[in-house]
Amino acid sequence: MLDGSASASFVGWCLPAIGVVACTLYLYANLQAIAQMVWSMAFGSRVPLRDRYGPWAVITGSSDGIGKEYAINLAREGLNLILISRTGAKLAQLADNIRSQYDVQVRWIAVDFAEGDDVYDRIQKELANVDLGILVNNVGMLHEHPIAMDELPLQDLKDTYNVNMMPLIRLTYMLLPSMKARRRGMIVNVTSASGFLPIPYLNMYAASKAFVTNFTLGLKEEIRGSGVDCQLVFPMFVDTNLTQRWQSTNMWQYLCSAKVVPYSKMAVWTIGRVFITTGYWQHGMLLNSSSKTMVEVGFVLAAVGVWAGANFLYTSVKSVLQIIWSVCFGDRRPLAERYGPWAVVTGSSDGIGKEYAVNLAKYGLNVVLVSRTESKLINVKEEITSQYPIEVRIVPIDFAQGPSVYKTIENALEGLDIGILVNNVGIAHDHPRYLEEIPWYQIEQTVSVNLIPTVNLVHMVLPQMKTRRRGMIVNVTSAAGIFPVPLVSTYGATKQFLNRFSQALQAELDGTGVECQLVHPMFVATSLIQQWESLGIYGILSAPVERYGRMAVWTIGKVRETTGYWAHGVQLVLLKVPPLVILMAITAYLFRYLRDMKINELGAK
Repeated sequence: MLDGSASASFVGWCLPAIGVVACTLYLYANLQAIAQMVWSMAFGSRVPLRDRYGPWAVITGSSDGIGKEYAINLAREGLNLILISRTGAKLAQLADNIRSQYDVQVRWIAVDFAEGDDVYDRIQKELANVDLGILVNNVGMLHEHPIAMDELPLQDLKDTYNVNMMPLIRLTYMLLPSMKARRRGMIVNVTSASGFLPIPYLNMYAASKAFVTNFTLGLKEEIRGSGVDCQLVFPMFVDTNLTQRWQSTNMWQYLCSAKVVPYSKMAVWTIGRVFITTGYWQHGMLLNSSSKTMVEVGFVLAAVGVWAGANFLYTSVKSVLQIIWSVCFGDRRPLAERYGPWAVVTGSSDGIGKEYAVNLAKYGLNVVLVSRTESKLINVKEEITSQYPIEVRIVPIDFAQGPSVYKTIENALEGLDIGILVNNVGIAHDHPRYLEEIPWYQIEQTVSVNLIPTVNLVHMVLPQMKTRRRGMIVNVTSAAGIFPVPLVSTYGATKQFLNRFSQALQAELDGTGVECQLVHPMFVATSLIQQWESLGIYGILSAPVERYGRMAVWTIGKVRETTGYWAHGVQLVLLKVPPLVILMAITAYLFRYLRDMKINELGAK
């Protein structure tokens, strides 16, 4: 054993060592874009964008703002343009202006992405046989002003989904195969710095940007080695129509550090030079403004080491600390008394959802089961009512059918005192695959089933919970939303959306009497992840669903964020240790192995 002096000596060496690692990782994270640019200028390709990627560029949201300036600067680089935006008059004027200045072809397509699926057939026809080199996914919308989740008009929820997320996925899915076939191309996804943090009262917008960020990080690994590249651009405040409402704030002159023309000129210059960028040097400085000058290296490294170690330990064990505090000093009333007599559980015909329903019934709550298969719901209802003296209602609906199902749910819940809402419904692809290998309807279902039910049901029940000043919203996501996951990038991005949405909602609900819990399980032995059973480590990593559901329900009201199961908490701590670049490389290798194995199985049949 170490004596006191040895321990002190160990700590004396350990803390600076941790500090060095922490500083190195911090510097790498904040300076990698600059390092990549320097490397690119010194040793990278000097081939013009047109020759490097292809002669045509598509820019969405290009009638004004950042999208318009991307178009102008890409034309300056000699690329022909296809402009996609809502207002035809603006697009026609911009096309004329560009043609008058640059010797390029310019086409335009006036579509409103808020209209949903109908616009994509037209876009696909217009883009047929076009040798596309660069796709700039820039279109986006923002609420008129910060607003609480339950006050947000339902149409704004739909529009955010249709405008901020679906065009990016749909156009990438549409155009990536031809890029791969040519072994060249660039996909530029313009998101926002708001995607890095949950933002109360702008949580739908911020969560949609988190979705884009996670999707792009996963896509980067998927297309590695294909000849196609992608770039993630997250501007801070840029002086555009989208941010005009902020110009009255005192902070505007400090936050809006870029006019749209110089911003876009620099952002286009970064294409092919750096993967992740704010697009503008001042934005990079704003993002990293928390760095301090090192006055005394040893002291600072030790301090950073202490901070890094304490922060890692806190984030790793905070759920445990919250549970201990709650057990010792928290509210000990039964869940039905504390939150209300009824619980609604989606995706409750089997798996985690079923176990949530069973265990909530055990705690004395009446249960509304919402899922797709009526026969399974009837079986679960009979199983619960045979064991517990509570009322169970069933609502057999398929969330993949779209908006029409929510009126049915609303009618079924009318007059019920909803205490707990468990948003558990979700689907995943049958096995890891590259984005363009997945049938489009599966991608669309993944996004619509994994995102929209949670948002709509929260929007539906939150007003009554706020009125009663009690209630609990449990959003069950996945550990796949914590880290980008190649070959299941859409699934992981939906879970990242829910993570950010839930975290921002927690802050919105402070002081209302309503609570929100975020649950992100790892492997649980359910039908959703049967394809993983061929992995040798599956048995070690997975948790029996009955045990998982029992412990996850026990955590309700005790902790705001949890994996739901102690062994999953340990796994998550271990996953946070390696740098993201290493973790991504490991998951990419693992998921490619699963993909290849599944393809071989299908080929053998």
